[in-house]
Amino acid sequence: QDGKVIQSEAEISTTFDFLRRYLKAFYPAVPERSLLNSSQSLAVFRQFWEQEVDWRQFWHGKDVSRQYQNNETTLLAVWREIHGIIKGAVPLGLAYESMAEIGDYLPEEQYRELLRREKKDSVGSVLWVNTVYKTYEHYQRYLHRHKLLDDNDIARMLIRARETYSSRGRCKLLPEYSAVFLDECQDLTQMELLAIFHLLQKSMTKRMASDRCQMVQPTYFNEGWMRTASNDYDRFLGKDIDLYGCKARFLHYNYRSSKSIIDFQNYIIQYFMESDIMTLKQNEMAEIKVPPLTPAGVMPVWIKPGAENRRLLLDELCSKLDASVLQTIFAFDNSVGKADFPDADTAAVTDVISCKGMEYPSVLLYNLLTETRFDPVLAWKYFYVGATRGNRCIIIYEEAAADGSRIYDFLNMAAELGLIECCDNLLDTAPDGQQTWLGYLYQCVTESIVESNLETAEHALNFGQYELAYNIYAKDGKEPDMIAYCQGKAREMKKNFLGAIESYASIGRSWSNKGRNRQNSVETLLKQPELEGADFLAAYVLSEWYAVSREGQQENWLLAAQQAWEYKFGSLNRKAFYEALTDAVEMYPFMEEYISGWSRQMLGFFQRSAAAISTTLDRCNEQVN
Repeated sequence: QDGKVIQSEAEISTTFDFLRRYLKAFYPAVPERSLLNSSQSLAVFRQFWEQEVDWRQFWHGKDVSRQYQNNETTLLAVWREIHGIIKGAVPLGLAYESMAEIGDYLPEEQYRELLRREKKDSVGSVLWVNTVYKTYEHYQRYLHRHKLLDDNDIARMLIRARETYSSRGRCKLLPEYSAVFLDECQDLTQMELLAIFHLLQKSMTKRMASDRCQMVQPTYFNEGWMRTASNDYDRFLGKDIDLYGCKARFLHYNYRSSKSIIDFQNYIIQYFMESDIMTLKQNEMAEIKVPPLTPAGVMPVWIKPGAENRRLLLDELCSKLDASVLQTIFAFDNSVGKADFPDADTAAVTDVISCKGMEYPSVLLYNLLTETRFDPVLAWKYFYVGATRGNRCIIIYEEAAADGSRIYDFLNMAAELGLIECCDNLLDTAPDGQQTWLGYLYQCVTESIVESNLETAEHALNFGQYELAYNIYAKDGKEPDMIAYCQGKAREMKKNFLGAIESYASIGRSWSNKGRNRQNSVETLLKQPELEGADFLAAYVLSEWYAVSREGQQENWLLAAQQAWEYKFGSLNRKAFYEALTDAVEMYPFMEEYISGWSRQMLGFFQRSAAAISTTLDRCNEQVN
């Protein structure tokens, strides 16, 4: 600025928290608890589906594709098209000067056109399209009835906000950054991206990172559209695109996996192209490079399907290994395959969406392609994400990999190319000629650990696998505060808010670990839509505990708590507030300690004030006399 470099701290936030903050700025009357991020939106859609939708209505009884369908797969397919296209896609030919008039949903003609572009000649049947639109209408009424806004509704409201248009470039409510980096853009809908571009209209430079091969969220994402839309909108705002425009750059190094896994990853990407699963540009499809000094690692192992192999895999391998050593990955959170692990600890299983961004020493990909074969494009992307989670070892089991199937041909060709090992029977002799396949796999998994369990726990904590992190820290037993933190996060994920708050309250007041502490442990909890009054106030107290000991802060606590209540619930009902406060004191022992401490400080404040007033009056009387 004026030839001077101005230093400022980086602001780090999730994209949804960024959108949420400005939604509340432009629409302060909207309760925070009404705002749903993408995972909360799916959870609400799932509740709506269970209460009001019969999955069988989407399929003709004689439809061949129905044989691969069940309630879960149909739900996810419908959610993808409602969330990613009908509500999430930007209208074709959008005029930026009239964005404030954008519609609530994508018209059917444009919906079909986007399907045609994405799937070429594969377009939903008349029955499918009509039923999806009816479901969308029912879903919107459900959201309205429960006073909820999903992530696409939030994006639309931000785009329509009058304050952002009245003084474009001069609106004080809009952020002004010198540079912005948006990560994991492939998991954002077009509507969310457009809202972000709109909010960042005063920012100078944007960088967006995405990987189309890892599109596991229900979005109609296209890297070309994202870049073009960003540049076109900036051009509309009068910016010099030659200087500040977004250009395509490609990164090809993989720093996570061993050479053998990277070779297999390249094979999957080549399969994307050859099978017309995804159209890739020349630079985009270039071979993923192996960094120098990367170890060769263990070659991925494909275990052929069969009752005995499955039994041995589950009973003689998986049951004897912790999740920190061998992580099982399923296609969905509600995968049918989870029934094969009835005795497994909840930390021992995860799904593709939950594990995205994570890395594990070894992974078992269990029926990923089998359970997603109803949608080939989705299936191979899910498989790609799962296959890139492992550092050193990958084990593959696919029930549907029968001779002659597409899955079999894919895996068999990889074996013929020398990219994976093929195990016909787990009791046969392994390639080393000294032990069975079962013993060989156990050795590969246990000897391939290059990260300690605690490092795996740190990764799990960073990427939201709190149950796994909790189990590792609890087994280690050396850090009680970290154990309590992870336990609280795991309970919070299960909506056990009382248990979560009790765990957070047991964290030492002075504990700190890489920015984590007792005060900010409840940040995500406070944003949970289902959090009720007493639990909310208890969580709020933990987040504001420092106020007791900071001079000049404590006397404002009650007013600040009421303002937080109003922000969360939309209005302040004083009777409900004090009833919730009473309940919170009865439910949580630390609340009584907090209120008592605050009361003592307030009493001391009033006593000091009274003494000061008395002294002043005495001086005045002396002067009068």
